[in-house]
Amino acid sequence: LDKIRPIFPQFQTAPNVWFTSLNNLNPIVHPPMVVFNAGRIESTGGIGWNLYADGATESVAKVMLAMDAERMKLLAALSNQGIAFKDAFENLYEDYSVGKKSLAETLRQSPIHGNPAFPAPPAVDTRYITEDLPFGLAPWSSIGRMWGIPTPNIDAVIRIASTMLGRDYFTQGLTAEDLGIAGMTPENLK
Repeated sequence: LDKIRPIFPQFQTAPNVWFTSLNNLNPIVHPPMVVFNAGRIESTGGIGWNLYADGATESVAKVMLAMDAERMKLLAALSNQGIAFKDAFENLYEDYSVGKKSLAETLRQSPIHGNPAFPAPPAVDTRYITEDLPFGLAPWSSIGRMWGIPTPNIDAVIRIASTMLGRDYFTQGLTAEDLGIAGMTPENLK
């Protein structure tokens, strides 16, 4: 950390790897944006529009917030230091004075993500799915099942993306077994 702070002064120590893994916001943002904008992605090849500026509608943001509530319940089983998605984005863009009324407005008007140089993906089979589902949503879903914490919105996005791409991310993504934590309680994991 001492070596990296001169370049990235915002970096801080975290209590453990679970804290950083469950506070990764990419699985909350990318998969629902791709899934619920799939028609536009396929019909345009991602040309002429921006996934955030055009695709982060109020309805898509509602799905993200519902998924985030499930992620926060998983995190709460391990730590009281969770960062809610909406709070994280508001803090992230505080310096840009985005200060919009809703998460969708914040995402759509982000000076970084809304930049035309940051286009929509050219296909649904994108890293926004192939990284964030197997290494984010799938393990969260598996851990939720193990701990009896329901993740219906996360599961729905996994199921729809699996159907779209002809892959079963429930089995092809990381599971509690793959992580070597099968059967562990939150207390065991701590």
